[in-house]
Amino acid sequence: MELDDIRAWDLGALEQLEDSLSRRIETVADVQLQLADIGRLPAWLSEAGEVARRRFQVTADDLTDEAAALSAVGECARQTREAVAHLKKELADIEADAAADGMQVDDSGAVKVVDTAERSPEEAEAREQRRVELEARAKALILQAEDVSADAAQVLNKAAEGKIDDHGATTIDAAAAAGVSQGSLSAPAPPADAATNPAAANGYWQAMPDWQRAEVIAKHPEWVGNLDGIPSQARHDANIARIGTERDRLEHERDELQRKLDENVFGGTFTNDDAALW
Repeated sequence: MELDDIRAWDLGALEQLEDSLSRRIETVADVQLQLADIGRLPAWLSEAGEVARRRFQVTADDLTDEAAALSAVGECARQTREAVAHLKKELADIEADAAADGMQVDDSGAVKVVDTAERSPEEAEAREQRRVELEARAKALILQAEDVSADAAQVLNKAAEGKIDDHGATTIDAAAAAGVSQGSLSAPAPPADAATNPAAANGYWQAMPDWQRAEVIAKHPEWVGNLDGIPSQARHDANIARIGTERDRLEHERDELQRKLDENVFGGTFTNDDAALW
C-alpha cells in the first residue's frame, strides 16, 4: 500500500454501505416482529399452527444470525471510514508541513528536500530532524492503512463464511450488539523499532484515531508506557492503567516468596528469597 491508496479511499462509498446495512437491519427487525405476531394468532391452535410456529422460530433464529453479520459489517464500515478519514487528514497535514519547509513526500512515504537554498548548519540540522520526523509519520500512515485494510478484510471474510456469532441472541437488538463487538478494528501494536526510534513511536501514535489510542491505553498500556515519542499525557495514562496489573503481579510474587520461606527450615539463609521478599 502507498500514500496514493489513502488518497483514493472512497469515504462516500463507506458511508453509503453503513446506511444500506442500517436500513437492512431495520427490515430484518420488522420481519422478526411480524413472524412473532403471526405465531401468536389465538385462533391458530391446530397441529399445523404448531408446526408453523416451530418453523417461524427457525426463521427467527436465522434472522438474528443475519442481524449479527450485518451489524458486524456495519461497524467495520463505520470504523474503517473514521480511520480512513483520520489517515487522510494526517496525510494532508504532513504534506502541508513538508511543503512549508521546502520538502516533498512521495507515495512510499519518503520525504526529500526540494528547496536547495543555502542554510546555516544549525538551520540545516534542524530541518533534517523535521524531515526525519515527517518521513516517520508518513510511513506510519502506510502501516496503519495496511492494518485497517487487513482488519476489515478479516471481518468481511468471517461474515461471508457465516462465522459471525449472534451469541445466542433472541432479539435483533441483542444480535446487533453481538455483531458490533465482532466488527471492530483492533488497534495495532507499535512498530518493531518504536523502542529505539522516538520518531517511529510518534508516527505510530499520530496515525491512529482517538478511539484506537484509547484502546491501546485501556488494553495494552505496556505497549506505550515507556516509549519515547508518545505524548507525555498518553504515557501517564498508560502507566496509571498498568498499576492494577503490576500490583497483582507483585502480590503474587510476594506470596510465592513467603511460601518458599515458610517451607524452608533454614529460612532465607541459603537463598535470596528473604531479600527478594523485602
